[in-house]
Amino acid sequence: MEKQKETSGAREQFLVHALSELEKCRERMQGFEDRISAMENRISVMEEHSAENARQVNEIKGATCELLEILNACKGGLKVLGWFGAALKWVGGIAAAIAGIYGLIHIQWGK
Repeated sequence: MEKQKETSGAREQFLVHALSELEKCRERMQGFEDRISAMENRISVMEEHSAENARQVNEIKGATCELLEILNACKGGLKVLGWFGAALKWVGGIAAAIAGIYGLIHIQWGK
């Protein structure tokens, strides 16, 4: 009978210890679940920020393309103005020569 009491006492101690360890494991698992939940929330926030960044990048890309088109148009316009400037140099030189000749003729024979 005494042996049964010892065995019964040992079983009870084992069960108490096992339940204690199971409770510790449950608490650790709860801690892991909390950490995983927090990580999932952070990932969700990061995904939202990433989507916002992608939207902003696309917006900036569109504005940059428009600016590039404007600059290319200005470059073409300046090239055309350069051609006009080269032509005006010739016309100005010819006009100055004609004015000089006219002035000489008018001064000499115009009196």
